[in-house]
Amino acid sequence: MSNPIAEAIQRSRGLTARLKQLDGLEIYGELMQAAAALQESLSEALILNATSAEDKLTLLDRVQRLTEENKDLKDWHAESREYQLEDLGYGCFVQSYKPTVEPSKPPHWACTNCFSNLKISILQNKLRSGFQCPSCKFELPGHLVGSKLPR
Repeated sequence: MSNPIAEAIQRSRGLTARLKQLDGLEIYGELMQAAAALQESLSEALILNATSAEDKLTLLDRVQRLTEENKDLKDWHAESREYQLEDLGYGCFVQSYKPTVEPSKPPHWACTNCFSNLKISILQNKLRSGFQCPSCKFELPGHLVGSKLPR
């Protein structure tokens, strides 16, 4: 892949050399031909400069998106460390909130399906019928929970 900025600099140097050549021309036809070549080279240099600027903006946008994505992943990693997979029996699992320091949230369970998709969705108590995830609608029947309510 060529470097548009380096090409633009190289063409600018060529333009300077051609301008110096114009000093010595005495024949009108040669002067016009040299001026046309100079104009063509200048146009090419301007196009390369515009392309380079566009490429730079695209790269800056990508860097910003990747920086935001990296920050989101770091935040997720820090938050997900406060959860632990808990087996409720009968093949039912929940992500149980287990903070390592002073808890900032009350005890609760998070949906394992949403958790695997980097999202914390707190299971909502549906009274006698059990628990339900408000995001993916996963249901945890009440008879499976028994005395294992989050503490």
